[in-house]
Amino acid sequence: MRNEGVEKSELFRSGGIVVGAIGLVAAAVVLVYSTAVVGFDPLTWSATLLLAVIVWSVLIRPAVVLHVEELEVRNVSHTLRIPYQRIREVEINQVTRVHTPERTYVAGGFGRSRGTIRKDARVAPDAKLGQHSLGHLVEERINRRATEAKRTAVEGAEVAPVRRTWAAAELGAGAVLVVATLLASVLR
Repeated sequence: MRNEGVEKSELFRSGGIVVGAIGLVAAAVVLVYSTAVVGFDPLTWSATLLLAVIVWSVLIRPAVVLHVEELEVRNVSHTLRIPYQRIREVEINQVTRVHTPERTYVAGGFGRSRGTIRKDARVAPDAKLGQHSLGHLVEERINRRATEAKRTAVEGAEVAPVRRTWAAAELGAGAVLVVATLLASVLR
């Protein structure tokens, strides 16, 4: 997507964001209410914050992001950055599968239901824009970008590797809150 001549990243995720937002608001309400009624309780705070981190990590964080040169795949515990030149094929079914020569990467942050997959299979490949699902359109867009990246690649140039970065904030907060919840329950 272009905006005033600048390439923009495109973020796609499945429907967990609404439920995730409701979960985070509910956690905030529990913390405010329990503090107002009972006062500060370490067990309530640590357990509620742990649940909020889990809700964030499982329902809100996972996504697929299309950048100019690479595909970013956010999973619960890590993020993969896969250069388009490395992508052989992308399949978006219930989960997203990114096939590279080295291996297949699986992402749960964006997918299609079985019914949507069946509906997309009945639609002609050259159908009008509104007839295919978003998942089908994103799959086609990523596969086109991968094909174009390979076509325009410089002969003999080294292709960037797939990079994995761990979700350090989420994993660290989860570990600290698990320990805090266990300590608070034991010391109660």
